[in-house]
Amino acid sequence: MSETKSLNQSTPIHDELFYWENVVFLVENTLFNVPRYHFENFSEVFKTCSLCRTDMASMLMDQEFGSLLNVMLHPEPPLLTKEAWLDALKLSNMWRLVNIRNIAIRQLSNREDMSFTDKIVWGRCYKVADWMITGYSSLIDRGDVISLEEGVRIGVPGTLGIWRSQNVSRGDPLGYWGHTTAIVLGIFEEEIKDVRREAAGYGPEEEAEYGLQELAPSRSPSPESPL
Repeated sequence: MSETKSLNQSTPIHDELFYWENVVFLVENTLFNVPRYHFENFSEVFKTCSLCRTDMASMLMDQEFGSLLNVMLHPEPPLLTKEAWLDALKLSNMWRLVNIRNIAIRQLSNREDMSFTDKIVWGRCYKVADWMITGYSSLIDRGDVISLEEGVRIGVPGTLGIWRSQNVSRGDPLGYWGHTTAIVLGIFEEEIKDVRREAAGYGPEEEAEYGLQELAPSRSPSPESPL
């Protein structure tokens, strides 16, 4: 009896707070061994499935996953390339990592190598309405004809919307619309609303600059708007 008691007393136990389990992910041909806590604590997706699928060879690239881990496991935002931040944003959307998503959006928003077209295209793709508004507004204010490359990336509806917005802006000498952003929120209202609706699924946007009710005029430009 005393021998059994002594054995039980010598068996170590796991601390409730500071004994973290790791999880191994297989991405392409690379194994990643990282703390399970970060995924389960910050993602409802992983919390629900209990990290049931760790073989991600066919889902994404090891470079993308490495970019996400760089952001997730550093106490401060690391110095990453634009492409690496986009990788982190992509995976944070996929797995509902809201904190990582907000960090990636904030870091990308401050980069000078984000072109106006980038902001429109990636704003649509990753559900960042403010990027779209900024991109559209900047191309409208630029006044130049949209290049072929820009038009291909933006698409026909977006390109026509920019052309129409430029005409509305030039035909508004009395300043009825007041600000290019107001024109964008009128012309592209449905597209922006759709993106905001999808973005709401990730949680509140930290860096929201424009609201549909704040800057939009009382009506959208009609087909009879000045050209």
